[in-house]
Amino acid sequence: MMQSFLSRYGKLFICLLIAATTAIAYLPVRDNGFVNYDDEEYVVKNGNVQGGLTLEGLQWAFTTLDVGNWHPLTWLSHMMDCSLFGLNPAGHHLTSLFLHILNALLLFLVLNRMTHALWRSAFVAALFALHPLHVESVAWIAERKDVLSGLFWILSMGAYVLYAERPGIRRYSLVFAMLAFALMAKPMAVTLPFVFLLLDYWPLGRFRTPRPSEAGDEKPEGPESVPVRKKKTRQIKAERTPSEKRASPQRDPGAPGAIFRRLVSEKIPLFLLSLLSSAATYIAQQKGGAVALLEAYPLADRLQNAAVSYIRYLLKVFYPADLSVFYPYVAHPFWQIAGSVLLLLLAVFLVVRLARRLPYLPVGWFWYLGTLFPVIGIVKVGLQSMADRYTYLPSIGLFVLIVWGLHDLTRNVRKRALVLGAFAAAVLVLLSAATWRQARLWKDDPTLYEHALEAAAGNHVAHFGLGLYYDRQGDPGKAVDHYAQAIRILPTQPDYLNNMGNSLAKLGRTEEAAARYREAIALQDDNALSHFNYAWLLAVQGKYDEAERHFRKALDLNPEDSVACIMLADMLSRQGKLDEALHYYARSLQIDPNRADVHFAMGKILAFQGKKGEAAENFRKALRLDPDHGRARQALERVLP
Repeated sequence: MMQSFLSRYGKLFICLLIAATTAIAYLPVRDNGFVNYDDEEYVVKNGNVQGGLTLEGLQWAFTTLDVGNWHPLTWLSHMMDCSLFGLNPAGHHLTSLFLHILNALLLFLVLNRMTHALWRSAFVAALFALHPLHVESVAWIAERKDVLSGLFWILSMGAYVLYAERPGIRRYSLVFAMLAFALMAKPMAVTLPFVFLLLDYWPLGRFRTPRPSEAGDEKPEGPESVPVRKKKTRQIKAERTPSEKRASPQRDPGAPGAIFRRLVSEKIPLFLLSLLSSAATYIAQQKGGAVALLEAYPLADRLQNAAVSYIRYLLKVFYPADLSVFYPYVAHPFWQIAGSVLLLLLAVFLVVRLARRLPYLPVGWFWYLGTLFPVIGIVKVGLQSMADRYTYLPSIGLFVLIVWGLHDLTRNVRKRALVLGAFAAAVLVLLSAATWRQARLWKDDPTLYEHALEAAAGNHVAHFGLGLYYDRQGDPGKAVDHYAQAIRILPTQPDYLNNMGNSLAKLGRTEEAAARYREAIALQDDNALSHFNYAWLLAVQGKYDEAERHFRKALDLNPEDSVACIMLADMLSRQGKLDEALHYYARSLQIDPNRADVHFAMGKILAFQGKKGEAAENFRKALRLDPDHGRARQALERVLP
C-alpha cells in the first residue's frame, strides 16, 4: 500500500517534506533583524529601495552600479519587499526563505527529470535545503542575490533539459532568458553554460547517440549505459571519381570531436551573454572599489589562497563547524598549500580515470571547481579569503557526487534502501539542527559578530561591525576599543580609521581624531569620506581655510554628496561668503530637493541681502516640506510686506 501511495504521490510527498523541514530549520530567521553588514546599503539606508516598486525605481535599478554590482533584479526584489513590508525585517527574511525553499523543490524536480532517480534527487535537494553552509545566503537580507539568482539558475537548468529532449528555437530562447535573469540577480551565474556542457555528458548523454533506456528509479544514467547492438548490414561501395578521391574526407557527425564542437557551438550565445555580464561586473566593482589591487594581494598569494580555499570549502561541506560571516585573508603555511594542490590534482586524476564507469564523478567535481572559480579569489573582490555564501550553487555538484557515489558503494549491501534511508534521515536531522543554530546567529549585530570572533581568529571585520554597533548605541568608548582592534589587525583600511576618528571626536579627543583622519587620507587620497570627516572636524575647530580645501576635495570625489554641499555652504555663510554659500545650498537641493532646513538657510541669506521676494519663496518651500518649522514661519512673517 505504501509503495502504491509513493508511486502515485511520491513527488508531492517529497516536496511537502522538503518544504516543511526547511521551514522548521530556518524558523529563527523570522525573529532576526537587519545587520549593519551591507543590509544598510541594500535596504535600511537606501532611499531608492525604500521607495518601493516605481517607474523611477525601475530605471534606477537597471542603471545603477551601487555596491559594486549590476544586479537589477536583486534591487527590484528588495523594492518589492519594501512595498509589501516596509522596514519590517521579518517580511524580508521570509521572502528569502520562500525563495530558498522554492529552489530546493525545483532542484529536486529538475534532477529527477534528468536522472529518473527519485530518491537520490530528493536527497540531493534535501542536502541543498538544509545544509548550514547555505544559512548565510538565506538569513542575510543583503545576500538576496544568492537565492534569487539560484532560482533562475535552476529554472535555466530545467529549460535546458526540455531543450535537450527536443531542441528548438523557442526552448533555446527560454534557456537564454532564464540565464539572463540569473545574471541580472547575481553575476556568479556566468559559469552556467559550462554546467550545461557537463550535463550534456551526464545525465543527458548528449555526447553520444541516443540509446534505449530503462524506466524507473534504476534507469541507467550516463555514457556507460547499455551498449548499442550494431546490426550487421551489407554495404555497397561505389567507385569514387578522381576528384572525390582528392577531396578531403568529410567529418563524421557522430564522432566525439564533432559532437563536442556541436554542443559548444550551440552555446555560443550563452557564453557571449556570460562574457557581457563579466565585463559589466568588473566595471561595476572597479568603480565601487571592490576589486583589490594586485600590489595589495600578489597573484601568487591569490593562487595559493584559491587552492587552500577549495579544500576548506570541501571540508566545511562534510563538517560545517565554525562558520563565520567573515573569514580573514591569511598567509597559509607551505604544507597547506602543497597539500591542497596535491589533493586537487589527485581528485581530478581519479574522476577523469573513472569517468566512463562513473560519469557523475567528473560532472559533480568539475561542477564544484568550475562554479566556484569566479569567486575563488584569483580576481580578488573584497577582504575575505572565502565566504559561506559562495557555496550556494557549487555545493550542488558535490551533493550529486556524494549521493550517487553512496548509492553505488552500497550496491551489495543487504536491505540497501533501508540502510540508506536511515543514514539519510540521520544526516538531515543533524544538518537541520546545525542550520537552526546558525540561523539564530544572524539575530542582530552583537550575536553575529561575537560568534565570528570565536569562529575565525584575527577577524577585523567582526571588530569593525561591533564598533559600528556600539557607536550607534551611544557607547563610543566601546566602539573605539573595537575599532582599535580592527586597525591593529588590518592597519591599511581607511574605513576603520575614519570610524575610529568619528568615535574619538564624540569623546572629545579631537587631536587623536584628526590624526586618524590624516592617516586615512594618507592611505587613500581619493577617499571622499576621509576628506569629508576631516573637513568637518577642522570646521568645528574654526580652521575654515583648511576645512574648505578638504570639503572641496570631498565634493570633487563625490559630486552627489548633498551633505558635503550643505556643510560647506554653512561654513562659507559663517565666513560671510554669502553668494558662494547660496551656490552650494542650491547645488545640494538639486541632489536632494526635500530639505526644509536648506530652504530656510537660503531664505535667511537672501533676506539679509535684501532680496525679500526670493527669501519669502524659500521660507514657503521650507514650510511646505515641514509645516511645523516655526522659525521659517516667523521669518516669513518678517519679510512679508
